Parts: sequence; structure tokens; C-alpha cells
Amino acid sequence: EFGAVLAVDDRLLVVGAPGMRTERGGAWVYRLTGDAWRLIGPVFVAGAASGDRFGESVSIGSDLILIGGPRADVGRLLDRGRVVVFRVEGDSIRHQGELQPVQSATGLRFGTSIAVGDRIEVGSPGLDAPPPPNEEDPIDRAGGVFRYESLTPHRLVAVLRRPQPDRLDRAGQSVVVASSRVVMSAPRATLGAPRS
Repeated sequence: EFGAVLAVDDRLLVVGAPGMRTERGGAWVYRLTGDAWRLIGPVFVAGAASGDRFGESVSIGSDLILIGGPRADVGRLLDRGRVVVFRVEGDSIRHQGELQPVQSATGLRFGTSIAVGDRIEVGSPGLDAPPPPNEEDPIDRAGGVFRYESLTPHRLVAVLRRPQPDRLDRAGQSVVVASSRVVMSAPRATLGAPRS
């Protein structure tokens, strides 16, 4: 699955490969030198387990590389997901840290999508939304995007959601950044129509 997803920024290219290493996954990083892409090296996540599939999402911004494994189990939380940050320094790739969601739950799918702009945006379509007024239960899998500072230590700044989240919207399935704007998809949102 080399090339399942791609990210490019100026002269660096990140190629996701979630199926490699018995589906532990990872990515390959290339630098454009003249007219040719030269391999800097593979990027593997320490402690990745078979089935985590790191490299299902990748993003790059300046010298930061982010690799998502939205199917990664964390402790007893199945498919909680993980996003690991690396920094490119010359021809070396160094582990920088790992982003943490404010809410941790089975099926969160943290890292389904990643975008880097002024900040780091991480899609999490399994995120529950707070309960509506006068209700007790959260809105199941409404989804959203976790926003982090791009500077180390990558503090969580906000959680972005649809203005009127609904059950199973799965917002954050994809996220893109253009200038200072963030756009996230909610592929299961019905916009008032009954859900099929």
C-alpha cells in the first residue's frame, strides 16, 4: 500500500504505507534534489502493533511530519487512534512526540485525517459531542477536529465541531487547511433529511 496517501510541502514528500511491516504501517520521506526525489528514509512508529496501520493519514508542514494510525488500539481502547510527530533536520528524521486527544474512547479514530497550517488539525470522526440542553447522553460519533499548536509541545487549543452536530455525522473524516481556514467533512451528516 505504498502511496495510500501523500503529503508534500516545498521540497519534502511523505508517502503513507499503512500495510507495511504486517500492517504496523509507516511512511517514506523524500527530498526533491534538482529534478529527482531522493529518499531520506522510512519513518516507523515505535511500539506500533500489527493492525495499527500508521500511514493511513500523513501531513507535512515546514519541517514537521505527522503520521496517523486511526486504527491503533491504546490500552483497552480499540481503534482509539494515534498521531505521532516527527521533525526533519537535514537528512535526519527525529521523533518529536505524540498528540493526545482530550477525550479518549474506543472507536475515536483519532488521526483519520491530519492537516498542518498555522496549527495542527486532527480529524476524529468517532468523537462524541456534548449532550444537547436538557439531555444526559452525548451525541454518538458526531465527530470533530482537534486543534493543536504547531510549536512544541503541541498543546491542544480547541475542538472544532459542526454547529449543530448530530448522531453519526462523523465530522473530521477529512480535514484541509487553506491559509487560516479549516474545512472538515461530515460525510454522514443528513442536514435535516432522515438518515438511511
